[in-house]
Amino acid sequence: MIDRTVAPGFIPVTDVKLQTAESYQLNNGIALHVINAGNQPVINLQLVFKAGKWYEKAPGTSLLLSKLMLEGTKKFSAKQINDYFDSHGVFWEITPGFDHFTIDIYLLTKFLHKISEIILSILSESLLPKNEFEVIKTRLRQQLTVNMEKTSYVASARFRNGLFGEDHAYGYTLDDKLLDRIAYEQVEEFYENQILNTKFEIIVAGNANQKVIEQISNEFSDLVLKAPSAPSLQPSFYAVKNSRYDEWQNSVQTSFRIGKIAPKKNTEDAIIFEVLNKILGGYFGSRLMRNLREEKGLTYGIHSSIAYLKNEAYFLIATDIIKEKRELALSEIYKEIEGLTSNKIETEELETVKNFMIGSFIKSINSPFSLAQLFKTVYYHNLNKHFFDSYVSEIRKVTSNDIINTAQKYFDGNFLEIAVG
Repeated sequence: MIDRTVAPGFIPVTDVKLQTAESYQLNNGIALHVINAGNQPVINLQLVFKAGKWYEKAPGTSLLLSKLMLEGTKKFSAKQINDYFDSHGVFWEITPGFDHFTIDIYLLTKFLHKISEIILSILSESLLPKNEFEVIKTRLRQQLTVNMEKTSYVASARFRNGLFGEDHAYGYTLDDKLLDRIAYEQVEEFYENQILNTKFEIIVAGNANQKVIEQISNEFSDLVLKAPSAPSLQPSFYAVKNSRYDEWQNSVQTSFRIGKIAPKKNTEDAIIFEVLNKILGGYFGSRLMRNLREEKGLTYGIHSSIAYLKNEAYFLIATDIIKEKRELALSEIYKEIEGLTSNKIETEELETVKNFMIGSFIKSINSPFSLAQLFKTVYYHNLNKHFFDSYVSEIRKVTSNDIINTAQKYFDGNFLEIAVG
């Protein structure tokens, strides 16, 4: 009989060898990365272009292009595309990111031929209807009006603006004035230079057997492609101490965004900094959560995170605080930061955090689609292709000395601080 008063044994997690992508190059230069995993006849097809914010000549053009590209092609109307996708259970979205412009599709493999036909039409003959251009702008203005009434949205936008500068691809914020300046011809030019018959990469994950690989190769090999335009030179970012507080009379809360430039994913400090981030505010049992939520009741939640962009990385603490308690909250946040730079973390707390990180990592690799995301991290941050095979042991190697030394190196008080509300 099982003695339920005795806890089950604990077996430490060891390194896990992950399935890596098989990479090919089509005869027209398209890079094809394949993760063949999973038994269900489903795949995730991602087409990745060098056409994110980093490549814009006019800020905002990638976002407007992503909306216009949904409005049909010479071969398929917008209604035909949407009706086909809806009736066949296909999910798709076009994401204009900071570094890349991605067409992301989830579909049953038996519909691959028709989906490829539609996508090829989007890539080579999108209508980009001019009569829809102002309609899309109007929708974006309405959305901006709503967002600009949220302290959290405004604080996040001003943080990136303050950290990188308003002229930087990572720093600018879409607003009415910027929207007014964008001309239809600029969006059209961006499509022609970065999307229309330009080289891109394909990532396919799921039940991507040899038949699927051959089908994708056949569908996309006939494209005659040119190199996309190179990105514009970006101005230097701002990493100096700066503070800004915008008080909103009718607001009952203050949204804080506090942070700074962080080590990039491919640097030797990255994993230690990730552990440091978890300790401070990266999970529900973090120091910031225990202090500001559990002990003092100043917020429903406070979180710290690391944003890894292709050309930069930054650390961010985000929270919404009871307005009257904002000064107390701010002092407590810096007290927790200072504590990590002046006192070594106890072994028990460090082990708890490392076990949480390892458990979260193991949970995150439960599908071919999550493996595709890990591949993108490795590929676009120039990591060793087996980076995640030793991820568990690299986390386990982090010591108390590593934590305090890294905290002293990066948490030097030189923080950008934004408060709105």
